[in-house]
Amino acid sequence: MADRINEISIVAIDNTRSEWIASKDTISRTLVDNFRSADYEVNIISELGDLDGLVRDERRNVVLVNAHGEAIPMPDSWGEDWRGYLTRIGTLARDFGWTIVSITGYPFFYYSRGDTVTRIQPVERVDGLGALISVVNGQVRGTFWSPVDLTMEGKGVASEFDAFVPPDKLWVSRCFVWDNPRPTRIFYAAGPFVGAAAIPIGMGFLVYNGMMSVDFGTGPNQYSDELLAKFAFLFAVGTIRRVRRRHGLEYPMEILNRIALDISSELRRLVETTPKREKQVQRQVNNILRLRHDDLNFRWDQFQFPYSSKSYKPDFISERANVAIDVKLCNNNRKVNRIVEEINSDITAYKSRFKYLLFVVYDTNRYIRDPMAFTGDFERHNAGVRVLVV
Repeated sequence: MADRINEISIVAIDNTRSEWIASKDTISRTLVDNFRSADYEVNIISELGDLDGLVRDERRNVVLVNAHGEAIPMPDSWGEDWRGYLTRIGTLARDFGWTIVSITGYPFFYYSRGDTVTRIQPVERVDGLGALISVVNGQVRGTFWSPVDLTMEGKGVASEFDAFVPPDKLWVSRCFVWDNPRPTRIFYAAGPFVGAAAIPIGMGFLVYNGMMSVDFGTGPNQYSDELLAKFAFLFAVGTIRRVRRRHGLEYPMEILNRIALDISSELRRLVETTPKREKQVQRQVNNILRLRHDDLNFRWDQFQFPYSSKSYKPDFISERANVAIDVKLCNNNRKVNRIVEEINSDITAYKSRFKYLLFVVYDTNRYIRDPMAFTGDFERHNAGVRVLVV
């Protein structure tokens, strides 16, 4: 397959307790049906010994889905060393490209073995998760319930499958604020509060869904096991179908389109007052790039190069993605033609250094009357170029 995922393993251990779900069997059955309908091969891990063998192996590009809710089954060979166990799983994500999928609540809030469920470090709610992300010096803060919105990323993933239609807004009781690493893909969020996302862990990912079977707050929602499994399927496939590898990007033009979608959906909301200078718009574009595409290492206003008799300085560049982004402010009718000339000149120069270009034109009062006509010729006649009117 194009995403090079070798196997999807669903952890559903016989005679082992779960937390905050009704039935691991319902979850695993729903996951199997959905993954197989998307042409993935699925392996059910039902014995702790088999799970131990997998975790101690070093095979690559495994998707490990935990069907036990907030509890992660831990094999006997690890004793009570939950920290070493979760650090090992984090290392498999970081170094071997594993994608770890948590279907509900706080990931790894408990570990389970047979009829026993042990809460991990009662004083710190996210200590289990902290152990896993410690391999990348991760820092995360857990929060309680929050209303969150379906992002453009979430809508894009849902449009590819017939599993179900996710609601545009819902309540999530286990949100996070991510300090490091920043989410690569955000599916549900409200400002800094992220309810469902994919977090880059080196070569791999942690995919989590903070919804719970009974959510809390002034507007509680209830999510059945089947619904939690469908959300987990969408978020997992939405991540692994666009896997980014350490030594390059597999879908560069699609990544450029994703950046454009994120800016299109978020920029107008972030720019609270009518900007007078391009720098005001650039600042918010920088916030979006840091939140959504931090792994691409965009640099703002730090790269200048000569071309012919002039010097050019793109607003943002990512050497890893081979992308340059420029922001244009259109705040009167006279600027429209000038921006066309600037973009034409920039394309010629920027293409000498970067393969993919994105021009963001912030139109304060619909001075560009036909955005599709405005952008069409640029994109038709210049491969790897996107022009976005916001």
